[in-house]
Amino acid sequence: MKTPFHRALAASLLILATPAAAQEASDQAWNDWVYRAGTLLKAIESGEKSQVDLYCRNIHREVGGKYLPQWATGLIYVCDALKTGLAQGRSRAFCNRVRNAESELGKARPVAAEPRAYPLAVRLTGAMRGLREGMC
Repeated sequence: MKTPFHRALAASLLILATPAAAQEASDQAWNDWVYRAGTLLKAIESGEKSQVDLYCRNIHREVGGKYLPQWATGLIYVCDALKTGLAQGRSRAFCNRVRNAESELGKARPVAAEPRAYPLAVRLTGAMRGLREGMC
């Protein structure tokens, strides 16, 4: 049986969890995202493993926990797809990862705080689509 204390505690935990979910990414987080997205486009164009390894290094830390929208974390999927493609070539895993990256980035919406983000997300979506259509 829940006492009024238990109900109040549960409600306060819910209230405490809400602001974190409602927070927005900082200007620096968006700037970092734009930099990463641009370098990933360069890595895709080059097709070189060394560039993919360099530009995907610490990608989870770069986009995770920064209050970026879900679609922006699609950079992680881009790196997963590129690494898989370079390691395995055309494979089911590669095709699934490219599809995931394309799908996630395809949900991008314009960002008032960072106008460069949306066009880069569109370009990355197109790059992932091109890889999928060419190799899957």
